[in-house]
Amino acid sequence: MGAANQEAYAMLKEEYGNECLSRTQVCEWFKRFKKGRETTDNDPRFGRPSTSKTDENIKKIGT
Repeated sequence: MGAANQEAYAMLKEEYGNECLSRTQVCEWFKRFKKGRETTDNDPRFGRPSTSKTDENIKKIGT
């Protein structure tokens, strides 16, 4: 873990305490932003979208 990563993790840990991302996750996000990523939005996913969570199915489970 580089010095910049350690500093970022320390600041996040101080601010968020037990709710902070893990050290591994902080390093991964640090690496992504260093490579040019600009948002924390999810990456697009490929493949068939989930069709099981529909309003109709939710109503069936809720009753």
